[in-house]
Order: sequence, then structure tokens, then C-alpha cells
Amino acid sequence: MKVKKYKIIFTTAYDQYAIKAFKFNTADYLLKLLLIDDLIAAVGKIYKGWKTSEYFDSSQISNLSNSILGKHPMNLQTICGFDRIDFIDPKEIIHMQSNVRYTEFILSNNKQKIMASKSLGEFEGLLNSALFFRIDNIYIVNFSHLININKKSGKYCEMSNGLALPISRRRYEGLMKYLRNT
Repeated sequence: MKVKKYKIIFTTAYDQYAIKAFKFNTADYLLKLLLIDDLIAAVGKIYKGWKTSEYFDSSQISNLSNSILGKHPMNLQTICGFDRIDFIDPKEIIHMQSNVRYTEFILSNNKQKIMASKSLGEFEGLLNSALFFRIDNIYIVNFSHLININKKSGKYCEMSNGLALPISRRRYEGLMKYLRNT
């Protein structure tokens, strides 16, 4: 009997199944509504990986393995990108920035950036509201990286990486109310 080699691209509308998908050694994990570019990239990754047998970043496998084995709590943010899925500690996220249909994550470790294939609005509902706040149509900030709120010459958040992110008028009052109640 001849055994055929195959790889699976897992698709779903729910990102919480990513870990289960890895359990079954999927080649990629795509969220619906599928974008043709993401599907092409996933198939291209399989084609390229078929020759080298490299499908995942070893640090991601290690983080996932440690979480499953209970070596550290599973409090990672799943970020589905174009060519991989990253598991990020939410404390490492300085802020998120909308890029039309995508979201760019700005991280504290070496100023790394990760582009996710979801909109900022989709992430807003998934994040811990005690740690993150949407200050504008473009930005969600992490309170643990907030240095101060500057109220002169336009209101903006000064972040730990030196960036000054504008706070919209509509969101400013909600932010102040939130901060008073915490």
C-alpha cells in the first residue's frame, strides 16, 4: 500500500480553533472571509515547504508545546498573518494600527511588527479590555505601554516606543471615563 503525502489548509471563521489546527499538523490556518492572496500564499508555502519540510517557525512550536504541557499559562494572542500564525504575549503589544482590511501589531521586542489578516475592529472584540483601549479609528493602545496622555496641541497618547498616537474627540471622553473608573 502506497502512502500519499498531503498537507491541510484549515479554514474557519473562528480564530480560537488555531491551536486545534496545529494539533493536526495543518500547513496553514486561514480565517473566513478568505482573501485570494492569503490562499495563494498558503498554497505557495506548502509548495515551497514540500521540498524543505519547513512549515513552522520553531519558536512558535515551542511556545505552543509549552502551553499545552502547562509550562506557562495559555494567555497568548493568536495573530493570523499572511504566511504564518504568531502566538504573542499581549504584554508585548505596544499598539495595533489599522491598515485598511489588515492590522499591524507593533511589539516591544526589538520593535518587531506583525501584519495580521483581520481588521482592527475584529481584534477589538477579542482583546482584554482591562489592557487595551481603542483611541481612534486607526489605533488600539496597550495601557501597560502608555507613558502619558498629552492634552495640549491635540490630545494624544505617548507610548513606550516614543510614538505619539492621536486620540479622537469621540474616544477621548470614553478613555477618561474608563481611567477614572479603574
